[in-house]
Amino acid sequence: MQIEVKEPLSDEEALRLINRGKHRVTKCVCKWLLFEKPFWCAIYYGLKTDVRVNEGTAWTDGHNLVFDAEFLEKINDDQLMGLIMHELAHVVFMHHLRRKQRDPRL
Repeated sequence: MQIEVKEPLSDEEALRLINRGKHRVTKCVCKWLLFEKPFWCAIYYGLKTDVRVNEGTAWTDGHNLVFDAEFLEKINDDQLMGLIMHELAHVVFMHHLRRKQRDPRL
């Protein structure tokens, strides 16, 4: 079995991916949540949202909603909307409070 070693992103490439990811997240939220799901939209706008590199997929701690720029490149807009809703559901159901001392990466 051959393991693929990925070259690290240049700063310029990382910034391009981050900006494109931020645009896609904003577009999905405005297109779908704003008018069709106002409750979920209110939850979304109560969080600090960011797109970064080397974050895995996406996560929330109840205050922040963070997406991985490279992961966003691999999914379509419907999948992105599902991901946003999934992360918002963690906030609504207070999973970040129930975790206590358990490892958040598990």
